[in-house]
Amino acid sequence: MRVSITPFNGGWKMGDSLEVELDEQSTVRDLAAIVHDMKDIDPSRMSFFLDADEASAIPPDGWDCLLCEYKVTDGSVLRLEPSNSGCWLWHEIEYYKEEVLRQMV
Repeated sequence: MRVSITPFNGGWKMGDSLEVELDEQSTVRDLAAIVHDMKDIDPSRMSFFLDADEASAIPPDGWDCLLCEYKVTDGSVLRLEPSNSGCWLWHEIEYYKEEVLRQMV
């Protein structure tokens, strides 16, 4: 199944979504490992959400559950936020500098 991961820090979108391929037996921990491999973000610094609602957070003790137990299916979009605000960036700092300059024009 194909799942999109959209990075946010609070209400601010940190960059483009990441599309990942997973099998039906994948867990949240498997998903975190893929994000770690692709973006070099420590899984202990990740918080996954099923939608924009803070109450939809997947608790760390639920990371060994299958994604399908959280109703994650092909085409689902998950929100990924730093566990502590600002503890990682989705892109290199230059990307954000260029975005600020682009938005000022």
